[in-house]
Amino acid sequence: RLKLNPVRSALQGRRVVVSGPASFPLWPGQKARVVAGHELFEDQYLRVRVYERIEGDPAAIGTERIIKGSEVSFYLPKTGLEVLPDASGSYVRNAVSLLDGQYCVLRGPRGQRRFVRGPGVVFPEAWEEFVTLQNTRVFSAYAMRKDKGLHVRVVKTFEAKAGEQVAPGTYTAGQELFLSGREGFFFPTEALEVLGEVASIPLAEKEAIYVRELATGQIRTIAGPAAFLPDPTKVQVVQRPLDPETVKRWGLKGYD
Repeated sequence: RLKLNPVRSALQGRRVVVSGPASFPLWPGQKARVVAGHELFEDQYLRVRVYERIEGDPAAIGTERIIKGSEVSFYLPKTGLEVLPDASGSYVRNAVSLLDGQYCVLRGPRGQRRFVRGPGVVFPEAWEEFVTLQNTRVFSAYAMRKDKGLHVRVVKTFEAKAGEQVAPGTYTAGQELFLSGREGFFFPTEALEVLGEVASIPLAEKEAIYVRELATGQIRTIAGPAAFLPDPTKVQVVQRPLDPETVKRWGLKGYD
């Protein structure tokens, strides 16, 4: 009698990761793709997603995780894990390397932001992406000088303690601050954004400017010699024509 081997049905849609070295034929309906193992430097990482339940691993399907080159120098995924390529099709991604006076920003899926200062190598969490502006992910902190000020706005209510970048106290979202008379670096944070830098206005003898008090609308004159640093949260530099008597009294030329 002729004895036939039983026919086994294939597991349709099942994806299995086979690590080399290996050699095997493909059955009808099967297809394979050869992917080189991932070599990682210390400042590189992979983004990996769970596509199938893994024995001994409680992670749900769809969970993503980061594989850091500082922890693994060569990586081969096992069945149930897939390495995700970036927009250019590359699997290996570069972390951000920061020097002193530099920072980067990471954004989460709900719009939350995380600011990281250098020096150091920064890896994102699985749910984060680096914020890129003008093709760069690395930003320079604002250099403070005695003759410059920084116009800052509070975007998230917080309480500052002694030793932080602003004076101790409670700050409310929408509040504007003017930081001056200091040196060093200022780093934007989750709660503070920079609206602009303000330079002092040098005034020689017989020179003056008008400023308007924002709280009262009153206009006053700032006369030189002086280096006037306007606080944009309190005053606004304005212009208005001078009457002939004032021009004559100050000995100004080119104003009549």
